[in-house]
Formats: sequence, C-alpha cells, structure tokens
Amino acid sequence: MLRAMFLDLQKIVRSRERSLNVIVHNLSGFDGIFLMKIFSGLNAQIIKNDQKLISISVPVENSKGKVIGSLVFKDSLQMLPVSLNALAAVFGTFPKDHFNFELFDKVSASKSGLALTLLGSPLLEDLKRYNKKDCIILYKVWHDFQILIYNVFGLNINIFSTLSGLAFGIFRAKFLKDKNIKINVTTNEIDKTIRPGYTGGHVDIYKPHGFNL
Repeated sequence: MLRAMFLDLQKIVRSRERSLNVIVHNLSGFDGIFLMKIFSGLNAQIIKNDQKLISISVPVENSKGKVIGSLVFKDSLQMLPVSLNALAAVFGTFPKDHFNFELFDKVSASKSGLALTLLGSPLLEDLKRYNKKDCIILYKVWHDFQILIYNVFGLNINIFSTLSGLAFGIFRAKFLKDKNIKINVTTNEIDKTIRPGYTGGHVDIYKPHGFNL
C-alpha cells in the first residue's frame, strides 16, 4: 500500500514538474520506519536531529531521467510538537476516532490474518476509515496553521522544517530592527561537519599537585 502511494505521489510531481511536500505526523516514531524501506537505493536525502527524522527528500525523474523535483516528507511533529488529538482540539477540527489496535494485532497475527487482508473484514475497513480521518485532520490543522502564520508574519511555514527554525525566521523577518546585522545560517554540510564536536556537560578539573614541597 505504501509503495502504491509513493508511485502515485511521484506521478503528481511529474505532472507538476516541481517538488511536493508530504506532511506526516510523527515521522520518526512510526511512518518513517516503513518509508525508509521503500526509499532504499533512491538517493534519498535525510535530515536528522538527535536521531529523529526531520525530513526525507526523494528526487523524482521524468521519462528522460532528468530530476524535475523531489518528494519531501516532513514531520509535522517537529513543527507542532503535540499529539494529533490535541491539535484537533486546538484548531477546532473534528476529533480523532478510536480504534482497537490490540484486537487488530491479534487478528493479523492469527491464521485469519491472511483472510483479513485479502477479503477485507469490517475491522480492516474500520482501520482504513480511521487512517483517512487522521489524514483529513492533519490536512486541516496544517492548512489553518499555514494561513495563521502567513497572515500574522507573512511567512510560508513550508520553507521551514522545525518550530525553532520558524521562530528564528519570524525573528529575522519581524523583530530584527537593524537589517545590516548579518546572521549566518549554518548549511547542512557545515552542520554535519561541526556537530560531532558538540558536547554537553563537559567539565575540566585541574588539581594542583607537586613533589617534595
């Protein structure tokens, strides 16, 4: 199912001839694990922070083998760091549904799990409706948040990957009075080079000592 979705998204990029952002809530904790299996060998560019996936960018080629854009999977949890259920309440969308995952796991692990997949039991249909509603909620939340930030600060949230990055962008655009002050933004290449040198809680202790004093 994921591979079919990926192929459909590639078709959208080819028809638009430009990159497409795909928003996933909790990319690191769940969906990213499965997506990485599909992207193996596709020259995907992965951005991480403290072992958490921030985004996965997969280049898309046209029929002539020319890269015309990318599929950029972004973790909305890095921008909106609360549960989807909480976001639904804050942004006033309809609430999440409840689904019995324990029962689904038991059925899938049993011999009837094959029939569940092939024949389409009511439980499987419930799961599809549950996932579809989650996607609609996330779309509405992301859309409303995007409109809010643009109306207040004039910024497009899609050019940022994290909430801290958005906050820094807002500061530079709206609160940095002296525009002559240049604040350098570290590129991904430089960040990869210097990040291994970061340390935390490191303390040097010098104990004086001597001999025959």
